[in-house]
Amino acid sequence: MMADKGTKKEAAEMLKAALGMMKQLHGKGVKIDKIKLKEEELFIKKKDHFIIAPIYKDALKFIDLKDISFNDVDVHGVDFRGCNIGELFRPQEVFNKDLRGCYFDKVYISTWINFAGVDIRGCRFIEDDDPKTIAMFNYTFTGAIYDETTTYNGISFAKIFEAAKQSNESK
Repeated sequence: MMADKGTKKEAAEMLKAALGMMKQLHGKGVKIDKIKLKEEELFIKKKDHFIIAPIYKDALKFIDLKDISFNDVDVHGVDFRGCNIGELFRPQEVFNKDLRGCYFDKVYISTWINFAGVDIRGCRFIEDDDPKTIAMFNYTFTGAIYDETTTYNGISFAKIFEAAKQSNESK
């Protein structure tokens, strides 16, 4: 049996209220378990790509993303702060290889994730707080499209790479 428009609207409003409550509790320091969703629930199909459903876009840190593929998903400008993106997050396969303006604060970025040729201008990367992960600068950042607004732990990529270049030249 299919739900009518009124039922779907009511369910969406209830979900919105629940996500709002989760944000409030999280803001008060309450640990919130991540919600499991399927890709078809999280994404909406557009012509030649997908977008994150608006109802979930501001609540990604409450969703378990470790088994979610972002292939052909438009993610530019998305706030991934505190998210648990996993090995299926492949910047090479996001829509238009475009991560411009994304926030990856406290997100573990595996060294296996390839950023070469990906537009990361304006992205902010901050190491996670998990003592079980090894915080390492991803070497493929050097092949990404970045600018002075792209930062790692608050330091501009332009400054990081210039310092590395000067260090290599002085050897």
